[in-house]
Amino acid sequence: MSGYWTIAVFGVDSRNSSVGKGNNSDVNILCNIDQGTGEIRLVSVYRDSYLNINDKNTYNKINAAYMQGGPEQVVKALNRNLDIDIDDYATFNWKAVADAINILGGIDVDITQNEMDMINKNVKEQYLIEVHYDGRNYDEAKAEYENTLLTTYGANTHLNGMQTLGYARIRKLDSDYARAERQRRVLNKLMEGMRNANVSKLFTLATQCTPYFQTNLQVTEIIDLAKIVLNRENFTSAAELRLPVPGTYKEGTVKEKSLLYDMDIQANTDELHRFIYLNN
Repeated sequence: MSGYWTIAVFGVDSRNSSVGKGNNSDVNILCNIDQGTGEIRLVSVYRDSYLNINDKNTYNKINAAYMQGGPEQVVKALNRNLDIDIDDYATFNWKAVADAINILGGIDVDITQNEMDMINKNVKEQYLIEVHYDGRNYDEAKAEYENTLLTTYGANTHLNGMQTLGYARIRKLDSDYARAERQRRVLNKLMEGMRNANVSKLFTLATQCTPYFQTNLQVTEIIDLAKIVLNRENFTSAAELRLPVPGTYKEGTVKEKSLLYDMDIQANTDELHRFIYLNN
């Protein structure tokens, strides 16, 4: 791991501003940064991966580790299962995603008609959740989400913050694989937007999203990371990997209703190490 900086990135499903334990981590991504070149590699560990989640040797979905013990417990679980040794993490919730995208001016992605329909469904839910948890006025929120609904789809469809959040949350349309791919796509778009943003916009991003964000990184470490990543000469999208990799897991159920991925730990550990440390 020498020369690399690996950070666990979590997105939690909190309906309020909380980001600690008591929430499921529906996004679990290992962000690996080559400190020499600034190259980034993103590894999605699917929320339904069936792993050893605590010191008592209990097996469950990896997102349950966050529910039980917050980011520290998930980091320990990932280290234990995947033979890595990381300490750093960053957690964000729904509000952080929407605000960050709006500050950076939105993103352009290719979407299908089915994705557009699911985005609109999620947008409506997101605004109604704000009414319930944040005490917003219903009529005001209703007017906002009606104005936010997409009416077109296709190549390079422009999405604002709430639409992007709805896009990243699409779950039942296809598969966890497709969902995690959309999440990584949003992260790549965010990095592109940050690279092109001026200092004032980056400052706004940092201050406005802070209440919905938690990390054990120090401010100086975050600045160092930004310099490494955003200042590299040839900025390209991050390379991506998904765990479990195809052909290395069995699908199953818990209590006859909940999908999980029972993975071949050794095969996935080998693939992870090759991808982020050997660049093969």
